[in-house]
Amino acid sequence: MRGWAVDTTARNPQRLREILQLLEKHFSGGVWNERTQADFTRRMIQQGLYLPKSIPKQSLLALRGRTWAAALNRMGFARAHANEPVLITDVGYRLLSRNVDENDVFLRQMLKWQFPSPIERFSRVNLRPFVALLHLAKNLQGLSKDEIAVFMFTLLDGRRLSQTSQQIMRFRTKMRLLQAAKETHMEQTIKRRLDGSAVSLSTARRWLANYRDYSDALIRYLCYTGLFSLDKSNLVISLEKQNEAEWILGNYTPSAGDFGEGSSFLSVYYNPDQPELAWDSSRWIATTLKEVRTSIKEVSRELTFAGYGSEISIPPSLFKPTKTKEKTRARLQKAENMFGQLAHRLENIKKIEEVGVRVTLDYEESQGRLPTNVSDEYRGYDVFSKNRNEKRYIEIKAFAKTGVLQLTSHEWLVARKFGINYWLYVVENASIPNNRKMYIVRDPFRNLSAVAQLKDTIQLRVIIRNWKSALQLV
Repeated sequence: MRGWAVDTTARNPQRLREILQLLEKHFSGGVWNERTQADFTRRMIQQGLYLPKSIPKQSLLALRGRTWAAALNRMGFARAHANEPVLITDVGYRLLSRNVDENDVFLRQMLKWQFPSPIERFSRVNLRPFVALLHLAKNLQGLSKDEIAVFMFTLLDGRRLSQTSQQIMRFRTKMRLLQAAKETHMEQTIKRRLDGSAVSLSTARRWLANYRDYSDALIRYLCYTGLFSLDKSNLVISLEKQNEAEWILGNYTPSAGDFGEGSSFLSVYYNPDQPELAWDSSRWIATTLKEVRTSIKEVSRELTFAGYGSEISIPPSLFKPTKTKEKTRARLQKAENMFGQLAHRLENIKKIEEVGVRVTLDYEESQGRLPTNVSDEYRGYDVFSKNRNEKRYIEIKAFAKTGVLQLTSHEWLVARKFGINYWLYVVENASIPNNRKMYIVRDPFRNLSAVAQLKDTIQLRVIIRNWKSALQLV
Protein backbone atom coordinates (compact mmCIF):
# COMPACT_ATOMS: atom_id res chain seq x y z
CA MET A 1 0.00 0.00 0.00
CA ARG A 2 1.48 3.33 -1.06
CA GLY A 3 -0.95 5.63 0.75
CA TRP A 4 -3.40 7.94 -1.00
CA ALA A 5 -3.05 10.76 -3.51
CA VAL A 6 -4.57 14.05 -4.60
CA ASP A 7 -5.27 15.30 -8.11
CA THR A 8 -2.45 17.59 -9.25
CA THR A 9 -3.97 18.41 -12.65
CA ALA A 10 -5.51 21.73 -11.58
CA ARG A 11 -3.06 23.12 -9.02
CA ASN A 12 -4.83 26.46 -8.88
CA PRO A 13 -8.36 25.95 -7.47
CA GLN A 14 -9.43 29.39 -8.72
CA ARG A 15 -9.07 28.11 -12.29
CA LEU A 16 -11.70 25.38 -11.82
CA ARG A 17 -14.61 27.82 -12.11
CA GLU A 18 -13.50 28.95 -15.59
CA ILE A 19 -12.92 25.36 -16.70
CA LEU A 20 -16.36 24.39 -15.39
CA GLN A 21 -17.90 27.33 -17.27
CA LEU A 22 -16.33 26.02 -20.47
CA LEU A 23 -17.62 22.49 -19.85
CA GLU A 24 -21.13 23.73 -19.04
CA LYS A 25 -21.38 26.09 -22.04
CA HIS A 26 -20.19 23.72 -24.75
CA PHE A 27 -20.58 20.17 -23.49
CA SER A 28 -23.37 19.92 -20.89
CA GLY A 29 -25.85 17.26 -22.03
CA GLY A 30 -23.56 15.96 -24.76
CA VAL A 31 -21.97 12.53 -24.74
CA TRP A 32 -18.50 12.44 -23.21
CA ASN A 33 -16.47 10.54 -25.81
CA GLU A 34 -13.04 10.88 -27.41
CA ARG A 35 -14.24 13.54 -29.84
CA THR A 36 -15.78 15.78 -27.18
CA GLN A 37 -12.87 15.16 -24.83
CA ALA A 38 -10.39 16.33 -27.46
CA ASP A 39 -12.60 19.32 -28.34
CA PHE A 40 -12.72 20.25 -24.64
CA THR A 41 -8.91 20.30 -24.53
CA ARG A 42 -8.68 22.43 -27.69
CA ARG A 43 -11.09 25.00 -26.25
CA MET A 44 -9.11 25.10 -23.00
CA ILE A 45 -5.96 25.82 -25.00
CA GLN A 46 -7.73 28.51 -27.05
CA GLN A 47 -8.95 30.26 -23.87
CA GLY A 48 -5.56 30.04 -22.18
CA LEU A 49 -6.84 27.72 -19.45
CA TYR A 50 -4.35 25.01 -20.41
CA LEU A 51 -0.95 25.94 -21.83
CA PRO A 52 0.98 22.90 -23.10
CA LYS A 53 4.44 23.39 -24.60
CA SER A 54 3.12 22.05 -27.89
CA ILE A 55 -0.30 21.01 -29.22
CA PRO A 56 -0.80 17.32 -28.30
CA LYS A 57 -1.81 14.68 -30.83
CA GLN A 58 -5.49 13.71 -31.17
CA SER A 59 -5.24 10.77 -28.74
CA LEU A 60 -3.42 12.91 -26.17
CA LEU A 61 -5.94 15.72 -26.59
CA ALA A 62 -8.68 13.31 -25.52
CA LEU A 63 -6.57 12.06 -22.61
CA ARG A 64 -5.96 15.62 -21.40
CA GLY A 65 -9.68 16.33 -21.66
CA ARG A 66 -10.50 13.31 -19.52
CA THR A 67 -7.83 14.34 -16.98
CA TRP A 68 -9.17 17.88 -16.58
CA ALA A 69 -12.76 16.67 -16.36
CA ALA A 70 -11.73 14.15 -13.73
CA ALA A 71 -10.53 17.05 -11.56
CA LEU A 72 -14.04 18.56 -11.75
CA ASN A 73 -15.59 15.16 -11.06
CA ARG A 74 -13.53 14.65 -7.91
CA MET A 75 -14.53 18.04 -6.53
CA GLY A 76 -18.19 17.16 -7.18
CA PHE A 77 -18.74 19.95 -9.72
CA ALA A 78 -19.53 17.73 -12.69
CA ARG A 79 -20.22 14.18 -13.82
CA ALA A 80 -18.29 13.62 -17.04
CA HIS A 81 -17.87 9.87 -17.58
CA ALA A 82 -17.00 7.90 -20.71
CA ASN A 83 -19.87 7.57 -23.21
CA GLU A 84 -22.37 9.17 -20.82
CA PRO A 85 -24.05 12.60 -20.99
CA VAL A 86 -22.06 15.40 -19.30
CA LEU A 87 -23.89 16.68 -16.22
CA ILE A 88 -23.17 19.76 -14.12
CA THR A 89 -24.11 19.03 -10.51
CA ASP A 90 -26.00 21.35 -8.17
CA VAL A 91 -22.68 22.12 -6.48
CA GLY A 92 -21.24 22.95 -9.89
CA TYR A 93 -24.08 25.34 -10.67
CA ARG A 94 -23.62 26.96 -7.26
CA LEU A 95 -19.95 27.59 -8.15
CA LEU A 96 -21.04 29.14 -11.47
CA SER A 97 -23.68 31.40 -9.92
CA ARG A 98 -23.26 35.14 -9.57
CA ASN A 99 -21.83 36.59 -6.38
CA VAL A 100 -20.89 33.11 -5.22
CA ASP A 101 -18.68 32.72 -2.16
CA GLU A 102 -16.15 30.37 -3.76
CA ASN A 103 -14.36 29.81 -0.44
CA ASP A 104 -17.60 28.51 1.08
CA VAL A 105 -18.23 26.15 -1.86
CA PHE A 106 -14.73 24.70 -1.61
CA LEU A 107 -14.93 24.45 2.20
CA ARG A 108 -18.10 22.36 2.09
CA GLN A 109 -16.69 20.07 -0.60
CA MET A 110 -13.40 19.62 1.27
CA LEU A 111 -15.34 18.78 4.45
CA LYS A 112 -17.23 16.06 2.55
CA TRP A 113 -14.05 14.67 0.98
CA GLN A 114 -13.29 11.28 2.50
CA PHE A 115 -11.84 7.83 1.94
CA PRO A 116 -13.57 5.53 1.16
CA SER A 117 -16.21 7.05 -1.11
CA PRO A 118 -17.61 6.50 -4.61
CA ILE A 119 -15.49 9.46 -5.73
CA GLU A 120 -12.16 8.04 -4.52
CA ARG A 121 -10.45 4.77 -5.43
CA PHE A 122 -8.54 4.24 -2.17
CA SER A 123 -10.91 1.80 -0.48
CA ARG A 124 -8.52 0.73 2.33
CA VAL A 125 -8.24 4.22 3.76
CA ASN A 126 -10.49 5.51 6.58
CA LEU A 127 -9.96 9.25 6.61
CA ARG A 128 -11.36 12.75 6.21
CA PRO A 129 -8.16 14.51 5.06
CA PHE A 130 -9.41 18.08 5.60
CA VAL A 131 -10.54 17.41 9.15
CA ALA A 132 -7.38 15.43 9.95
CA LEU A 133 -5.19 18.31 8.75
CA LEU A 134 -7.25 20.79 10.76
CA HIS A 135 -6.62 18.73 13.92
CA LEU A 136 -2.89 18.42 13.20
CA ALA A 137 -2.52 22.13 12.38
CA LYS A 138 -4.12 23.03 15.71
CA ASN A 139 -2.22 20.49 17.81
CA LEU A 140 1.16 21.26 16.24
CA GLN A 141 0.72 25.03 15.68
CA GLY A 142 1.04 24.49 11.95
CA LEU A 143 2.60 22.04 9.51
CA SER A 144 5.39 22.46 6.98
CA LYS A 145 5.04 21.29 3.39
CA ASP A 146 7.55 18.50 4.06
CA GLU A 147 5.70 17.35 7.20
CA ILE A 148 2.50 17.04 5.16
CA ALA A 149 4.41 15.20 2.43
CA VAL A 150 6.07 12.73 4.81
CA PHE A 151 3.13 11.96 7.10
CA MET A 152 -0.22 12.91 5.57
CA PHE A 153 -0.42 10.69 2.48
CA THR A 154 0.66 7.61 4.43
CA LEU A 155 -1.95 8.24 7.15
CA LEU A 156 -4.53 5.58 6.36
CA ASP A 157 -6.78 5.74 9.43
CA GLY A 158 -8.09 8.87 11.13
CA ARG A 159 -8.19 6.99 14.43
CA ARG A 160 -4.37 7.01 14.42
CA LEU A 161 -4.18 10.80 14.35
CA SER A 162 -2.82 11.07 17.89
CA GLN A 163 0.09 8.73 17.10
CA THR A 164 0.77 10.65 13.88
CA SER A 165 0.87 13.92 15.82
CA GLN A 166 3.49 12.48 18.19
CA GLN A 167 5.52 11.13 15.25
CA ILE A 168 5.53 14.56 13.61
CA MET A 169 6.77 16.17 16.84
CA ARG A 170 9.65 13.69 17.04
CA PHE A 171 10.40 14.20 13.34
CA ARG A 172 10.37 17.99 13.81
CA THR A 173 12.81 17.76 16.72
CA LYS A 174 15.15 15.49 14.77
CA MET A 175 15.08 17.77 11.71
CA ARG A 176 16.05 20.76 13.86
CA LEU A 177 19.03 18.89 15.28
CA LEU A 178 20.29 17.63 11.92
CA GLN A 179 22.84 19.90 10.30
CA ALA A 180 22.99 17.78 7.16
CA ALA A 181 21.37 14.65 5.72
CA LYS A 182 17.86 16.04 6.30
CA GLU A 183 16.75 14.70 2.93
CA THR A 184 18.02 11.22 3.83
CA HIS A 185 16.12 11.34 7.12
CA MET A 186 12.89 12.18 5.27
CA GLU A 187 13.45 9.32 2.81
CA GLN A 188 14.10 6.89 5.68
CA THR A 189 10.92 8.07 7.43
CA ILE A 190 8.90 7.50 4.23
CA LYS A 191 10.46 4.04 3.90
CA ARG A 192 9.36 3.11 7.44
CA ARG A 193 5.86 4.48 6.88
CA LEU A 194 5.40 2.47 3.70
CA ASP A 195 6.40 -1.20 3.92
CA GLY A 196 9.68 -0.95 5.82
CA SER A 197 12.16 -3.55 4.61
CA ALA A 198 10.08 -4.25 1.50
CA VAL A 199 10.75 -0.74 0.15
CA SER A 200 14.16 0.37 -1.08
CA LEU A 201 15.55 3.79 -0.27
CA SER A 202 15.46 4.76 -3.95
CA THR A 203 11.76 3.84 -4.09
CA ALA A 204 11.12 5.90 -0.94
CA ARG A 205 12.93 8.79 -2.63
CA ARG A 206 10.55 8.62 -5.60
CA TRP A 207 7.53 8.50 -3.33
CA LEU A 208 8.81 11.48 -1.37
CA ALA A 209 8.97 13.45 -4.63
CA ASN A 210 5.37 12.40 -5.41
CA TYR A 211 4.16 13.29 -1.92
CA ARG A 212 5.78 16.71 -2.14
CA ASP A 213 3.91 17.26 -5.38
CA TYR A 214 0.64 16.23 -3.71
CA SER A 215 1.44 18.42 -0.71
CA ASP A 216 1.91 21.50 -2.88
CA ALA A 217 -1.44 20.99 -4.62
CA LEU A 218 -3.29 20.11 -1.40
CA ILE A 219 -2.06 23.22 0.43
CA ARG A 220 -3.47 25.44 -2.34
CA TYR A 221 -6.93 23.89 -1.97
CA LEU A 222 -6.83 24.04 1.81
CA CYS A 223 -5.99 27.74 1.74
CA TYR A 224 -8.76 28.41 -0.79
CA THR A 225 -11.35 27.30 1.78
CA GLY A 226 -10.37 30.32 3.91
CA LEU A 227 -9.81 28.21 7.02
CA PHE A 228 -6.11 27.76 6.35
CA SER A 229 -3.37 30.21 5.44
CA LEU A 230 0.40 30.19 5.02
CA ASP A 231 2.62 31.67 7.70
CA LYS A 232 5.90 31.87 5.80
CA SER A 233 6.13 28.25 4.62
CA ASN A 234 3.92 26.68 7.29
CA LEU A 235 0.26 25.79 6.87
CA VAL A 236 -1.72 27.22 9.82
CA ILE A 237 -5.33 27.81 10.78
CA SER A 238 -6.27 31.34 9.70
CA LEU A 239 -6.34 33.70 12.68
CA GLU A 240 -9.64 35.21 11.55
CA LYS A 241 -11.30 31.78 11.26
CA GLN A 242 -10.59 30.38 14.72
CA ASN A 243 -14.29 30.23 15.67
CA GLU A 244 -15.22 28.30 12.53
CA ALA A 245 -12.26 25.95 12.94
CA GLU A 246 -13.16 25.21 16.56
CA TRP A 247 -16.73 24.37 15.57
CA ILE A 248 -15.56 21.94 12.86
CA LEU A 249 -13.07 20.29 15.24
CA GLY A 250 -15.85 19.81 17.77
CA ASN A 251 -18.31 18.35 15.28
CA TYR A 252 -16.25 16.29 12.82
CA THR A 253 -13.98 13.32 13.37
CA PRO A 254 -10.93 12.68 11.17
CA SER A 255 -12.36 9.23 10.34
CA ALA A 256 -14.70 8.77 7.38
CA GLY A 257 -18.44 9.19 7.89
CA ASP A 258 -20.85 6.32 7.30
CA PHE A 259 -23.20 7.13 4.40
CA GLY A 260 -24.36 3.57 3.73
CA GLU A 261 -24.87 3.05 0.00
CA GLY A 262 -22.79 5.05 -2.49
CA SER A 263 -25.90 6.87 -3.76
CA SER A 264 -26.46 8.24 -0.25
CA PHE A 265 -22.96 9.75 -0.22
CA LEU A 266 -23.38 11.25 -3.69
CA SER A 267 -26.70 12.88 -2.78
CA VAL A 268 -24.82 14.74 -0.02
CA TYR A 269 -21.67 15.33 -2.07
CA TYR A 270 -23.57 17.01 -4.90
CA ASN A 271 -25.75 19.11 -2.56
CA PRO A 272 -24.30 22.66 -2.27
CA ASP A 273 -26.04 23.25 1.07
CA GLN A 274 -24.47 20.20 2.69
CA PRO A 275 -23.00 19.82 5.18
CA GLU A 276 -24.97 22.23 7.33
CA LEU A 277 -22.56 24.50 9.18
CA ALA A 278 -22.98 26.55 12.33
CA TRP A 279 -22.61 29.78 10.38
CA ASP A 280 -25.69 28.92 8.34
CA SER A 281 -27.55 30.05 11.49
CA SER A 282 -28.26 33.76 12.03
CA ARG A 283 -27.95 33.25 15.79
CA TRP A 284 -24.44 31.78 15.50
CA ILE A 285 -23.36 34.62 13.21
CA ALA A 286 -24.69 37.28 15.61
CA THR A 287 -23.06 35.61 18.63
CA THR A 288 -19.73 35.21 16.84
CA LEU A 289 -19.88 38.83 15.68
CA LYS A 290 -20.03 39.91 19.34
CA GLU A 291 -17.12 37.61 20.22
CA VAL A 292 -15.02 38.99 17.36
CA ARG A 293 -15.74 42.56 18.50
CA THR A 294 -14.44 41.67 21.96
CA SER A 295 -11.38 39.99 20.44
CA ILE A 296 -10.63 43.06 18.29
CA LYS A 297 -10.77 45.27 21.37
CA GLU A 298 -8.50 42.94 23.34
CA VAL A 299 -5.87 42.66 20.59
CA SER A 300 -6.00 46.39 19.89
CA ARG A 301 -5.51 47.15 23.59
CA GLU A 302 -2.63 44.67 23.81
CA LEU A 303 -0.93 46.33 20.83
CA THR A 304 -1.39 49.72 22.46
CA PHE A 305 0.03 48.52 25.78
CA ALA A 306 2.99 47.08 23.90
CA GLY A 307 3.62 50.51 22.41
CA TYR A 308 2.59 49.80 18.82
CA GLY A 309 0.07 52.50 18.00
CA SER A 310 -3.07 53.76 19.67
CA GLU A 311 -6.23 51.77 20.30
CA ILE A 312 -8.23 51.53 17.09
CA SER A 313 -11.70 52.97 16.70
CA ILE A 314 -14.22 50.23 15.87
CA PRO A 315 -17.16 51.45 13.75
CA PRO A 316 -20.34 50.58 15.74
CA SER A 317 -22.30 49.95 12.52
CA LEU A 318 -20.03 46.98 11.75
CA PHE A 319 -21.48 45.02 14.67
CA LYS A 320 -25.17 45.90 14.41
CA PRO A 321 -27.53 43.12 13.27
CA THR A 322 -28.98 43.46 9.77
CA LYS A 323 -32.28 42.40 8.28
CA THR A 324 -30.78 39.52 6.31
CA LYS A 325 -28.47 36.69 7.28
CA GLU A 326 -26.33 37.31 4.20
CA LYS A 327 -25.60 40.95 5.14
CA THR A 328 -24.83 40.03 8.74
CA ARG A 329 -22.52 37.27 7.52
CA ALA A 330 -20.75 39.79 5.25
CA ARG A 331 -20.21 42.03 8.28
CA LEU A 332 -18.85 39.07 10.22
CA GLN A 333 -16.40 38.40 7.39
CA LYS A 334 -15.25 42.04 7.46
CA ALA A 335 -14.87 41.97 11.25
CA GLU A 336 -12.96 38.68 11.10
CA ASN A 337 -10.59 40.16 8.53
CA MET A 338 -10.00 43.15 10.79
CA PHE A 339 -9.28 40.84 13.72
CA GLY A 340 -7.02 38.66 11.58
CA GLN A 341 -4.92 41.64 10.50
CA LEU A 342 -4.52 42.86 14.08
CA ALA A 343 -3.81 39.39 15.46
CA HIS A 344 -1.28 38.71 12.71
CA ARG A 345 0.47 41.98 13.53
CA LEU A 346 0.58 41.12 17.22
CA GLU A 347 1.89 37.64 16.44
CA ASN A 348 4.71 39.10 14.32
CA ILE A 349 5.60 41.56 17.09
CA LYS A 350 5.84 38.74 19.61
CA LYS A 351 8.12 36.79 17.27
CA ILE A 352 10.41 39.83 16.98
CA GLU A 353 10.41 40.21 20.77
CA GLU A 354 11.36 36.53 21.13
CA VAL A 355 14.31 37.12 18.81
CA GLY A 356 15.38 40.06 20.97
CA VAL A 357 15.32 37.90 24.11
CA ARG A 358 17.23 35.09 22.41
CA VAL A 359 19.93 37.46 21.10
CA THR A 360 20.27 38.98 24.58
CA LEU A 361 20.58 35.60 26.29
CA ASP A 362 23.27 34.54 23.81
CA TYR A 363 25.17 37.80 24.32
CA GLU A 364 25.05 37.53 28.11
CA GLU A 365 26.34 33.97 28.04
CA SER A 366 29.17 35.02 25.71
CA GLN A 367 30.17 37.65 28.31
CA GLY A 368 30.40 35.06 31.08
CA ARG A 369 27.16 35.95 32.83
CA LEU A 370 24.26 33.65 33.72
CA PRO A 371 21.01 35.08 32.24
CA THR A 372 17.44 34.17 33.18
CA ASN A 373 14.44 35.00 31.00
CA VAL A 374 11.74 36.65 33.16
CA SER A 375 9.92 38.45 30.34
CA ASP A 376 6.58 36.83 31.21
CA GLU A 377 6.67 37.97 34.85
CA TYR A 378 6.02 41.72 34.34
CA ARG A 379 8.92 42.81 36.53
CA GLY A 380 9.74 45.87 34.46
CA TYR A 381 12.67 44.09 32.82
CA ASP A 382 12.98 41.00 30.61
CA VAL A 383 16.22 39.29 31.65
CA PHE A 384 18.05 39.04 34.97
CA SER A 385 21.74 38.31 34.41
CA LYS A 386 24.57 37.93 36.90
CA ASN A 387 28.08 36.73 37.62
CA ARG A 388 30.27 37.01 40.71
CA ASN A 389 30.85 40.72 40.23
CA GLU A 390 27.56 42.20 39.03
CA LYS A 391 23.84 41.93 38.49
CA ARG A 392 22.05 43.23 35.43
CA TYR A 393 18.33 43.97 35.15
CA ILE A 394 17.90 44.09 31.37
CA GLU A 395 14.96 45.54 29.47
CA ILE A 396 14.92 44.48 25.79
CA LYS A 397 13.47 46.34 22.85
CA ALA A 398 13.58 44.65 19.44
CA PHE A 399 12.67 45.94 15.99
CA ALA A 400 12.17 44.06 12.72
CA LYS A 401 14.34 46.84 11.26
CA THR A 402 14.41 49.96 13.45
CA GLY A 403 11.98 52.26 15.25
CA VAL A 404 11.23 54.63 18.11
CA LEU A 405 11.94 53.40 21.64
CA GLN A 406 8.98 53.24 23.99
CA LEU A 407 9.13 52.25 27.65
CA THR A 408 6.10 51.86 29.89
CA SER A 409 5.84 53.99 33.00
CA HIS A 410 6.45 50.81 35.04
CA GLU A 411 9.68 50.04 33.14
CA TRP A 412 10.82 53.66 33.58
CA LEU A 413 10.20 53.56 37.35
CA VAL A 414 12.03 50.22 37.65
CA ALA A 415 14.93 51.75 35.68
CA ARG A 416 15.01 54.58 38.20
CA LYS A 417 14.90 52.13 41.12
CA PHE A 418 17.84 49.95 39.96
CA GLY A 419 19.91 52.82 38.57
CA ILE A 420 23.34 51.65 37.35
CA ASN A 421 22.24 47.98 37.54
CA TYR A 422 19.43 48.54 35.02
CA TRP A 423 20.37 48.09 31.36
CA LEU A 424 18.52 48.72 28.12
CA TYR A 425 19.37 46.43 25.19
CA VAL A 426 18.02 47.35 21.75
CA VAL A 427 18.12 44.82 18.88
CA GLU A 428 17.80 46.21 15.36
CA ASN A 429 17.12 44.14 12.22
CA ALA A 430 15.77 41.27 14.32
CA SER A 431 14.07 39.81 11.24
CA ILE A 432 17.38 39.79 9.30
CA PRO A 433 19.62 37.13 10.96
CA ASN A 434 22.85 38.14 9.21
CA ASN A 435 22.44 41.86 9.87
CA ARG A 436 21.31 42.11 13.49
CA LYS A 437 22.73 44.90 15.63
CA MET A 438 22.60 45.29 19.39
CA TYR A 439 22.86 48.61 21.22
CA ILE A 440 23.13 48.85 25.00
CA VAL A 441 23.01 51.62 27.60
CA ARG A 442 23.54 51.45 31.33
CA ASP A 443 21.20 53.35 33.64
CA PRO A 444 18.81 54.60 30.93
CA PHE A 445 16.83 56.66 33.46
CA ARG A 446 19.81 58.94 33.92
CA ASN A 447 21.42 58.65 30.49
CA LEU A 448 18.28 59.00 28.34
CA SER A 449 16.24 61.48 30.37
CA ALA A 450 17.48 64.36 28.21
CA VAL A 451 16.00 62.85 25.03
CA ALA A 452 12.93 61.19 26.61
CA GLN A 453 9.37 62.49 26.21
CA LEU A 454 6.23 61.52 28.09
CA LYS A 455 3.18 60.41 26.14
CA ASP A 456 -0.21 59.70 27.69
CA THR A 457 -2.07 56.90 25.85
CA ILE A 458 -3.87 54.13 27.74
CA GLN A 459 -0.99 54.33 30.16
CA LEU A 460 1.89 56.79 30.52
CA ARG A 461 4.76 56.06 28.14
CA VAL A 462 8.31 57.28 27.75
CA ILE A 463 9.14 57.96 24.08
CA ILE A 464 12.81 58.10 23.01
CA ARG A 465 13.35 59.02 19.37
CA ASN A 466 17.03 59.94 19.12
CA TRP A 467 18.17 56.93 21.14
CA LYS A 468 21.18 55.88 19.02
CA SER A 469 23.12 58.94 20.13
CA ALA A 470 23.09 57.66 23.72
CA LEU A 471 23.50 53.90 23.21
CA GLN A 472 26.65 51.89 22.53
CA LEU A 473 26.73 49.47 19.57
CA VAL A 474 28.16 46.10 20.69
